[in-house]
Amino acid sequence: MTLDEAQTLFSSNDCDLFFSAEYDSKIPIPDTKNFRGINIHNSLLPEGKGYSPIEMRIYKGYDYGGVTIHQLTDNFDEGAIVMQKKSRLHRVKMTVMFTINVIAQRWS
Repeated sequence: MTLDEAQTLFSSNDCDLFFSAEYDSKIPIPDTKNFRGINIHNSLLPEGKGYSPIEMRIYKGYDYGGVTIHQLTDNFDEGAIVMQKKSRLHRVKMTVMFTINVIAQRWS
């Protein structure tokens, strides 16, 4: 999505609040006073920035992860944090789910 497409989409639909989750592409932030974008990130920010944060935490040996709700900004995973919830990572469960997702993507 380009910045022009985002501006048109949000302004033509009177969008004041936009939510994203599990979206791996840059969302252009429209230049409007009323726009508020919220992202649900499947890791604790700022340490869990980037793509595949759960898998990276498992790989690095962490036993906890979490979720962060933060404001969208022009930079990936850098907006003001609205809320965070820390939780324990269950390595076996997460590894199985990761493997299932890889297999599903490979044959879809």
